[in-house]
Amino acid sequence: MSLPLYKYSLLLAILFLVGLPSLMSQELDTVNQYKVRLVTGDVYKGRILASDDNEIKLLFKNGYGVVIKRELIEDVAFHKASKFREDEVKKVYNPMSGRVYYGGSLLYNTNTVAPLSGKLMGLGGNIKVGYALDAHWSAGIYSGIESYYNENGEVLIPVMSEIIYYLKKSDLSPYINVGFGYGFGVQSSANEHLVDHKGGWAINPNIGVRLPSWYGMHLIVGVGAKWQENSFDIINGNEISHLDIMYKRLTMNVSFVF
Repeated sequence: MSLPLYKYSLLLAILFLVGLPSLMSQELDTVNQYKVRLVTGDVYKGRILASDDNEIKLLFKNGYGVVIKRELIEDVAFHKASKFREDEVKKVYNPMSGRVYYGGSLLYNTNTVAPLSGKLMGLGGNIKVGYALDAHWSAGIYSGIESYYNENGEVLIPVMSEIIYYLKKSDLSPYINVGFGYGFGVQSSANEHLVDHKGGWAINPNIGVRLPSWYGMHLIVGVGAKWQENSFDIINGNEISHLDIMYKRLTMNVSFVF
């Protein structure tokens, strides 16, 4: 027995509507933008990279992203059609992964044991460039100028390499950094009594945290220790004294990385 054409069409339409939700659940739309509303009232808009019973991975238009737990989500709704570059997916896990980074640091150091003349402090700054090998490892070089404000007014120009390990793949991550290099002594007319300033080798391990990016810029704060060799001569009247010093300093740094 054949059905009339209109009844046959109506039956196909009902079957299509019934089967549509299951089809949509089987295939995740990773191209268009969706609006994810949280139970707190906050709203995130972006492309859904992955979705399961526990969480949703959402990629924002600027290339950064977030992982949202299901229990925090009130609803998910289509926002608008969009097109993302596939090479920006890696930024969800580490915004610097697989690219060159550059930036600068402001440094503060203080001696670990106070001398008879009182507490010693120093300031410095540097610029850096490096490459993020993957979501965890980065390597780079940096140079600048550092003062140690010792009684002889020593100033050094460090040329250092660094290896950084980020403990987490996310934008916000603690890190371990080891810097190694050489500090070149600076001859200054302001310190004519200090001559043959050679400097020496240095090592600077530190730990800290990389904060979430702001318009592509990361703020990185850390604390550590620095061992810096220095070698120079001091003119005192008609006498010349040779000094070999090992600075042992606690360090604090604030870096801006792009």
